[in-house]
Amino acid sequence: MKDNVDHHWGDYYMDGRRNKAKKNWILETIFSVNQMIPTFNELFDEETFYVFAFFVVIAAGIFVYLMTYVFKIKVKEYPITVDRPWRDWKPANAFEFPWQKKKEEEEHVHQD
Repeated sequence: MKDNVDHHWGDYYMDGRRNKAKKNWILETIFSVNQMIPTFNELFDEETFYVFAFFVVIAAGIFVYLMTYVFKIKVKEYPITVDRPWRDWKPANAFEFPWQKKKEEEEHVHQD
C-alpha cells in the first residue's frame, strides 16, 4: 500500500477516470456543495468559539425570559396518580412468566 496518496476519494468519479462513463451529476453536486460549506476549523479558532458559545448561552437566556415574562408561557405540572398495587422489593425473575404462576400465589400477593 502507498503511504502517500496523490488523489482524493472522489477523483475517480469526478475526473472522469472511469473508462467510457458519464460523470455522475449527483457526486459533482455533493462535491461542489461540500466545497462551499466551511469547516469548523475555518469558522472558529479557540477564542472565537468561546465567544460564540457565550453568545449562544446569553441568547438562550433572553429567549427564555421573553417566553416566560413577555409572552406569559407557563409550564404546567400535573400530579401523578398511580392506581396500581406497588410491587414488593424482590427483583424480577427473568425466567418466571405471569402465566406460569399459580393462582394461589397471585391471590396472596394481591391481599398484601
